[in-house]
Order: sequence, then structure tokens, then C-alpha cells
Amino acid sequence: MNLQFESEEPKKILLQALPEAQTAQPQSVAMLNAISETERAQMQRIAQKLRRKNPVGQIAKRFFLGFEIEEMEIAVLLKRLGNNSANRWRERTFATWLLGVLPLSEDHSGQAVKTLGRIVETSHKQDRVRTWGRFCYRSVLYFLTVALFFFGLAEFRRVLAPSLMSFWIWLNTVLDPYLTLWELSHPGPDADTIAMVFVLAMLFIVIPAPITLPLSLYIDRRNQLRVRKVAVKSLERLGSVRALPSLLATIRGANGEFFENIVSCVASLLPKLTPEHYGTLRADVTPNLCYILETFKGNFNHEILNAIEKVGDSRAIPTLKRIIQTDLAPNLRERATEILPILEARQILETHSNQLLRPSQDPIAHEQLLRPARDTEDKDEKTLLRPSDS
Repeated sequence: MNLQFESEEPKKILLQALPEAQTAQPQSVAMLNAISETERAQMQRIAQKLRRKNPVGQIAKRFFLGFEIEEMEIAVLLKRLGNNSANRWRERTFATWLLGVLPLSEDHSGQAVKTLGRIVETSHKQDRVRTWGRFCYRSVLYFLTVALFFFGLAEFRRVLAPSLMSFWIWLNTVLDPYLTLWELSHPGPDADTIAMVFVLAMLFIVIPAPITLPLSLYIDRRNQLRVRKVAVKSLERLGSVRALPSLLATIRGANGEFFENIVSCVASLLPKLTPEHYGTLRADVTPNLCYILETFKGNFNHEILNAIEKVGDSRAIPTLKRIIQTDLAPNLRERATEILPILEARQILETHSNQLLRPSQDPIAHEQLLRPARDTEDKDEKTLLRPSDS
């Protein structure tokens, strides 16, 4: 899977020096002071670990000094978030957080909601290629660390060295026929050297695999989850209902604190829905609302029913009928009963909209078409229009 997006600019362009304001802006200082001290300290620690030439690190430095963040710098943040590698989690965490704090234009706000929604929906499983690369790197690093530790022990030469030498002699004896054949058919580097490099490379990866593979997967998952949590918080701050499809699609596989963050964000956005949003959101909104309604219990379901009333389609009718027949809460049954006729009316409109208009009779022949009469002095209404062949 290629994780490089077309919107991602070359690195040499992004690393150009960003313009800095001469003095801090009072509005920017006031916005910075509005952030809680704990949150600001946490983001400062993350920004300090970014490289000096990293453009997000440059923007972070200007932000914490109270300088105004320009439109071009916001565009840089959006560009850098195009790569969802877990290895860049600090950069992505700060850029994601900053998009929820800064005042954005309408255009940048729409791009930010789209980008943050994609981050929320992207799980660590979609970065498997880079995960395996980091697994190999961590395996080699772990093996070298352990090897250096044992090489430093005084007992290594006395106990382990003869055993390793015997193993290498046995391995060389087994591989000797194949190495000789390789030398005859492929003149070039020494076959013993190639075999040694291959065997050592395999040992570097295979021996520490039981430790490094679970560790690598855990680290990548934790880093990706950090970015996703911050993205949910930023979407809640932006307050756009356009983020609801991504949040509702993610709630199925969420758990723990991440699930609670999504529910809190969804609960804050659902009241902003209006009937005008019907038909403007993603097609999976109604099934996801029905999933939440059937899976979870509590006061949150009232908001889900209100949302179905505003933007739901006919696919929610079976869910509402089950609630009316089986739900133990009387208020939910009453609310579902009120909404059901609205969805049934929408079902009729959806059915009609899927039917193509057909002519009531055969198409008119070409010779029967009428054209306006030209170059005539006759103003009689019956002769102003005449057949096309005349």
C-alpha cells in the first residue's frame, strides 16, 4: 500500500524558511493564554522534540512565542498531515492539535475537517508497510544491543566462543557445495562473505522477533492512537457537522478513552444538525446511527433519534420498528413512533426519485416537428408555425 499522497509536496519545498512576524500579536497571545496550562505544556514538550528544520517545529516555535500564524503556514500543516506514518506521530500530533486551536478561514476549515476526519478513521493497521520496516530496524537494534552486552562479559570467550565457532564450521560445511556452485555460476564477490551477511541478517531479525514484533506493533498502535485522540478533540473544537460521518464510522471499532472522546464529540455535534443537512452527508451516516441506536443504551439514544429524524433515510425504518416493538424505555418507543411516519414519507420520495420519466407516446417524427415561419408577411396565428419539412 502506497501511503504517499499526491497532495504531499517535496520535502525541499516544505523545509524552506517560514516568514516570521517582527512582534507578537495581542490576539495570538490572548489565544495562547486561553489554552489550559497542562495542555500547553504537553504540546510544548512534543514540539521541542521536533527537528530544527521541521516546518511544523518552526510553526510551533512561532506559535508559542505569540506570533500570528499565517494562511500559508496553515496550508503547510495540512500538507504535512497527508502522510499518516506512525513514525511521524509527534509532528502529526502537534499539527492536528494546532488546527483545532487556530482561527481558520472557511476554505481551510473545510480542508481541516476533511483531513482530521481521515486521521480519525485511519487505524494503525493501514500502516503495515512502515510497521514491518520499523520492526526490522528495531530487531537489528535489539540484537546488536544484546550482542554487545554479551561480548562484554568476561565469560563469553570461555563458554560461548567455542560453541559459536563450532556452529559456524558446521554451517560452512553444509553450505560448501552450494557456495561452490554459486562461485562457478556467478563470478564476483566472495560467496563466503555473501553467506555470512545473509545468515547474520536473518539472525538479526529472527532471534529477537518474539520480542520486537509485538513491541513494534504496540508502539505504532499507541502512537497512531495518540494522534487520533487529538484529532477528535480538534474536530470537537471546530464544531462542524461535516465531521460526523468520520466520527460515526470510527465509533464501531473504538474502545476505552478513545471511544469516550468520540461519543463526547458526536454528542456535541448532533444538536447542530438540521433538516437541511438531509441528503448532504455521507451515505453511511444512517447505518452508523442505527448501529449506535441498537448497540448502546442511555440518554445518548435520544440525540441519535433526533439526528435520524433530521438526516435519516428509509434504511432506518427497520431499526425504528424494532425499537417500537421491543424497547423497554417508553420514551424511546414514543419518539420512534413519532419519527417513523417521516421516514416512510422519505421512502416514498426516494422511490419516486429512482424512477425515470418516460414519454407518454412514441417520439414525434422529424417531419412533424414545427418551426417558426420566416420571411412571410402573413401574421395569421395558424401559419406562424409550420411543419419542419415545409
